[in-house]
Amino acid sequence: MKQDRKLNPPSDIVNVNVPAIIDQQTFDAVRAHMKARNPKTTPPQVVGGPTLLTGLIHCAKCGGAMTIRTGKGGRYRYYTCSTKARQGPTACAGLTVPMEKLDDLVAGHLEERLLQPARLEAILSNILDRRHEKRDRKQAISRNSTNAPPRRSKGSTGFMTQSVERSRHGRCRFQTTYCRA
Repeated sequence: MKQDRKLNPPSDIVNVNVPAIIDQQTFDAVRAHMKARNPKTTPPQVVGGPTLLTGLIHCAKCGGAMTIRTGKGGRYRYYTCSTKARQGPTACAGLTVPMEKLDDLVAGHLEERLLQPARLEAILSNILDRRHEKRDRKQAISRNSTNAPPRRSKGSTGFMTQSVERSRHGRCRFQTTYCRA
């Protein structure tokens, strides 16, 4: 390009063949990965933030994300439609809801539905049953392994025996002996 921002004539253009640094398959994979992580196409996932419902609620009118807006120098906090906040009330007629009010409604609903005593009792009972089953399986395995017959190793001219003995602290000690046939 010349200083006057006009394209050079085709006779002034020099084509140079440059060998590829990476193969086409790697290039395509990296391009797809970068496209998948592009914040313009995929919104970032919020794991934790200062607000309870960050990244979880959307406007009922337009489907846009609800964001935090403040009033009186940060003294009051509201969830409001991001489309309405950016483009004005003509873009979306969604409501602005006080953050504390919506957070309390959602937390109360979750508490009412999930933290019922009968539900918690069933969950804890299930957890305890699994722990007991796991403990019983471990005890059965340790009992059976002390009575195990010698095993033959695959692809070897010898065989391998393995003995397990209990130490005085209740831990298992393994001793392996290789024998030639």
